[in-house]
Amino acid sequence: MAVPFVAFLFDRAEHWQRLPRTIGMIDLPILILALSRSIFPIPFISGHALFLTYALLTTRSVVARIAAAVVLAQVLVIKIFFWQDATVFGGMILGLVGGRAFVWVCHRHEKLSAHQIAK
Repeated sequence: MAVPFVAFLFDRAEHWQRLPRTIGMIDLPILILALSRSIFPIPFISGHALFLTYALLTTRSVVARIAAAVVLAQVLVIKIFFWQDATVFGGMILGLVGGRAFVWVCHRHEKLSAHQIAK
């Protein structure tokens, strides 16, 4: 988890100037929920699957995406086949929702920026 997490942080730092400021309102709850899952028993959600799915969908760096994909594959195998843990699906669904929100916010920001330039 350390490699995808650090790659995610570097990716965000690299693209911070170009990302809308509202992305923090998506990133922060996702990260807090994923990290708090290791401390508190939150039902139906795997923090690993949540963060890795979100990172896979929202980073631009090839290193970050590959690291997230490899570790997500490991998490899937371990949680599904060895532990019979279905929380991985809840985490992935929430990661998909967060990733979709990220794309929506970025797309909306690009449209607004293009409209402001045209004026």
